[in-house]
Amino acid sequence: MSETPSTRAALEHRVRAAIRVIAEEPAVARSGIVPTPGPRRRPRLLAPVAVAVAVIAAVVLVPVLRGGDRAAGPAATDAAPVLPQEFGAMSLLTASLSEAPLGRPGIAVLRQRVIGSFFGLAQAVVVGSDGRTYRRIDLAEERGATEADGEWSPAEALLSPDGRRVAIGDRRGGATEIPVLDLVTGQRRDYPLPAPTAYDLQAWSPDGRRLALALEDTAERVADRFQGTGGYPLALLDLDTGTLTTVPGVVFDPLDSVRFSTGGRLGVPTVQDRGTSAPTSWLTVVEPTGAVTAAMRIPENSVFGGWTPAGDPMLFSGTGEAVGVQVVRLADGTDVQPAVPIPGERAWLLGWRSPTVLLARVEDLGVVSVDLSTGSVDVLSTFDTGLLTHSAGASFAERLVTVAAVEPVSPARGPWPGWAITTLAVLALAVGALAVRRVARLRATDTARA
Repeated sequence: MSETPSTRAALEHRVRAAIRVIAEEPAVARSGIVPTPGPRRRPRLLAPVAVAVAVIAAVVLVPVLRGGDRAAGPAATDAAPVLPQEFGAMSLLTASLSEAPLGRPGIAVLRQRVIGSFFGLAQAVVVGSDGRTYRRIDLAEERGATEADGEWSPAEALLSPDGRRVAIGDRRGGATEIPVLDLVTGQRRDYPLPAPTAYDLQAWSPDGRRLALALEDTAERVADRFQGTGGYPLALLDLDTGTLTTVPGVVFDPLDSVRFSTGGRLGVPTVQDRGTSAPTSWLTVVEPTGAVTAAMRIPENSVFGGWTPAGDPMLFSGTGEAVGVQVVRLADGTDVQPAVPIPGERAWLLGWRSPTVLLARVEDLGVVSVDLSTGSVDVLSTFDTGLLTHSAGASFAERLVTVAAVEPVSPARGPWPGWAITTLAVLALAVGALAVRRVARLRATDTARA
């Protein structure tokens, strides 16, 4: 609209009136009291921006999280294995094998838990041969059971010597198959059981063709079935044919170490005069043919730990603050190598780096190297426990861990689990919804004031 003399006069009149009102405004008394400013209204632009941020987080950030941590790099099954200087602590944001296959052999399986744990707060985690790729073995968690201490625990996950496969146990009862996962390809193979059974995995043969396990015939799915003291029968699973054979006359405690020698002989700790006031421990040897050919008395306060590369039994002896590593002759139990002390109350043999240098996992210490010729003990790797959590190595790939280089690497846990991404998306949308409600309330207030 064009400007006319009448509109110009009206505008001048309004300006003069405004100036007059300002001039007639009473002065504020100088009493030293500064008037409190009224509530400052937030810019109305803030809420739409919050909505935009929420939408971006839900639409863009979620797919990024599904992509996961790419720090592990491409899989290389023939790359040199790495033993982390420190294994990572428990994390609920570790991807599962079913969502993101490992794509490489595994060097170790960890058992991680929150103190006072139940389902969902105890994990079986496989660490890749690169030392940094972590994946939850969700199948082991699905087949877990309540242990004697009342805490829930995942099923065993036993790595093959080359780390390519992991066998999954089931101590609850009612199992109809033994699943074996290929960590490189992600494929699963089930070995049928002749009847619903509870079974406890013990050891892989060096060639990866047999599995030793304990059996307990029960069709009922309950808590851990291997809590008795009467012993359990030994069975061997042929992974080529799927045949499961029970070894006649061999009954043992699954808490003891059952180990194959490099030649395929199986050492099984057994108890004679069980249930009497004077039971004795023996090492029963099962040949690759299944024949039981030898038995050696295990000294008191000693446990069978495994075999040396030369085929001699190795014992962990003593109680208290130090464990002794002792090598004996199978024929009569006499010393081949006097006991070498290592710090810690319990130890488990992982393998041999040379005829005189072994690797062991020591409770509350980590993975150590022990030189039997000099008595030196070196800590190679430890376990980060975190706050109110516990972490320990449950299984190691013998061929990999014995040649692995020790490096300070950080965990790469893969894409976030589905529940975490869903939670993030819901929170982002909730923020957006609250922002929209805030905008609506501000507009309603403005309308009422007008």
